[in-house]
Amino acid sequence: MSYWDPQSVELQELAALPPSDPRRREFEASLAMASPSEKLYWTGLLRETDRLYAELSRVPTPPGLEDRLLAIARTDRRPLRDRLVNLAFDWRYLVGGLVTAAIVAGACFWFAEPSGPVPLPDSFAEQIADQAVHEHEQPPPLQVAGSDLQTVQAALNRGQVPFPVVVLQPAGKLALQGGGACDLDGTPAAYTRWTGNGQTYTLYQFDGRKIGIPARFYRRLEVPRSLWHDTHHYSVVIWPGDGGQCTWALVLESERAKDMFSRAVY
Repeated sequence: MSYWDPQSVELQELAALPPSDPRRREFEASLAMASPSEKLYWTGLLRETDRLYAELSRVPTPPGLEDRLLAIARTDRRPLRDRLVNLAFDWRYLVGGLVTAAIVAGACFWFAEPSGPVPLPDSFAEQIADQAVHEHEQPPPLQVAGSDLQTVQAALNRGQVPFPVVVLQPAGKLALQGGGACDLDGTPAAYTRWTGNGQTYTLYQFDGRKIGIPARFYRRLEVPRSLWHDTHHYSVVIWPGDGGQCTWALVLESERAKDMFSRAVY
């Protein structure tokens, strides 16, 4: 397991620290040594932490609350119940406590494995879309050429990538050209290339969990306008595989190109 593994409890605790904490700043500086995909995951988590602290800062802290609580922790060894009885009630303390509880709940929600689909974070969607388009524009030679789905699928499953490859059947008339393996956002990916109606389509399959992508997320359409040129107005459709076992990304070249893959799955 990599030091930067998304499941590292130690790193999750560092990422949950406030921006001003020296340990947090040291952690951010050390991200320069992480791989692009690992850096993408942790910077996204840091942004979410900053958002939670920003929400907390919107509620004014009662004057002296922090000093009083620290003083209690340092000097009072009585049971917590007895200390709370003697703490004068103030609605501002109640609000502060509720907001703190909300922050903790939010952090638990972030770190916990969600039971249902969640929105795909912008950082993941943007990075995947950019790299998918770059691979599409500078495609490697087909490692497996052919128009038969089963033949191409069997060839891609012969040690090309470390996960089961599935060649999806499009919902419309597209011609399969073949496929191969490549690197997408720092993780192995299988791709298939299709043509139809004067358009070229590239469909990527990869294990998004290896780079921190949720197992279940809502289908996402990302439009990397900075990569548009001439008649190529790219968009990238990203969706989870059946049971969250993989992630799919489809490159469309223009507004005329139709998504015939994710709709076939859904």
